[in-house]
Amino acid sequence: MAVEYSLHQTQSTGLAMSREMLQGLEILQLSAFDLKDYIERQLIENPALEEQGEIVFSFTPKVGVAAGNSFTERRVDPLDMVASRADTLEAILLEQLNCLRGLPKQIRFIARYIIGNLDDSGYLRMKADDIADILQVSITEAVQSLSLVRSFEPAGVAAEDLRDCLLLQLRHRPERHALAESIVTDDLDQLASGNYKVLSNKYGVSVHDIRQALEVIRSFNPRPGGFGIVEDIPYVIPDIIIRKEAGRYVITVNDKTIPRLSANTAYKQLVKDSKITDKERRFLNEHLRSAQWLLKCIEQRNATLLRIAEAISTLQTEFLDKGLSFLKPMAHKDIAEQVGLHESTVSRAVRSKYIRTPGGVFELKALFSSALQALSGESASSESVRIELQKLVSGEDRVKPYSDQQLADLLMAQGVVIARRTVAKYRKQLGIAPALQRANRR
Repeated sequence: MAVEYSLHQTQSTGLAMSREMLQGLEILQLSAFDLKDYIERQLIENPALEEQGEIVFSFTPKVGVAAGNSFTERRVDPLDMVASRADTLEAILLEQLNCLRGLPKQIRFIARYIIGNLDDSGYLRMKADDIADILQVSITEAVQSLSLVRSFEPAGVAAEDLRDCLLLQLRHRPERHALAESIVTDDLDQLASGNYKVLSNKYGVSVHDIRQALEVIRSFNPRPGGFGIVEDIPYVIPDIIIRKEAGRYVITVNDKTIPRLSANTAYKQLVKDSKITDKERRFLNEHLRSAQWLLKCIEQRNATLLRIAEAISTLQTEFLDKGLSFLKPMAHKDIAEQVGLHESTVSRAVRSKYIRTPGGVFELKALFSSALQALSGESASSESVRIELQKLVSGEDRVKPYSDQQLADLLMAQGVVIARRTVAKYRKQLGIAPALQRANRR
């Protein structure tokens, strides 16, 4: 059979990220503090930029939602700049869940329950049939939801035990390692004991191959829930400020820490000079375009933050009026629909940002709280449940404090469906000791 070669020209469309688009996304993700550093580096690298020492852009304050009387605007206390909490495994997993479109509500609800019941190592110490029994859902839905959470990053989350965790991470590899999978499945104890010769004989491979499989297995994280979570920041610069004026909330983007920029006037004039060569003119134009694009990206970043903050203030009126215990469940999708942006854009915009409200400074991302299902059919944010948990512990019998199961039952009586493991996790996050230790200390 003869083989012939020929060339054909075809036309197709595709989405490609330009350098300018990537720079715009990078700037959108920067906090006020990081943006200041970024601009200072650009001033050094691009001679077409010049600093004027004031603010970059001046936004007219936008009037937000009507304010209640529970909070009054006060002078800024440096202690208010302390961030409320760091990122958590739960928040990272919920962010991935919230970015999935078209997911059935039942599957999303079960997945949230699974995420809320992961232990500190990222393991799920319950079976799919346990989940089905507790939530009164089908075993098929429970298995589907569990598989969904196990597909999230970091690899290995929601595993039953160490063996299951390692297998999940092996299956996340771009290339399959059949020998390592077999050893983890059947001979993990032999491997831990160093019986390489026994394994070599069993699988018909060299000891060197066994050691290579061991190196692959050692590269995995046995505690996917204990990976490097962002540390608490002792002092932060709020990116958004919400204050009360004449009974209404006013929202502004905090750009006072950012130097005022403009394109260098001398550069603009030099481009028009007929004495310079074409190569020099191209060099000047390239730096001028870069400077002008940077200014546009910063302006767009601030405008996007302002739109998102206005949408949040509309959805979280009670939180602004009455405090953190009234924070409602809110997903990136909710804000994205209001402001006409993609969920991923909202996710990038709120990352590493802080907001100052009359009730204090909070990590903006933390306001996108997970939802716990209430018996009434409504939802309660995980943050509000933590606050309610704190109240229950504060009012308990000092001689006979509540156990985690009793706390779960009390929350259930208030209409919140929550597992004992979730109560234990929230209790640890709040720094509350177990019941036995609380009784001993008193």
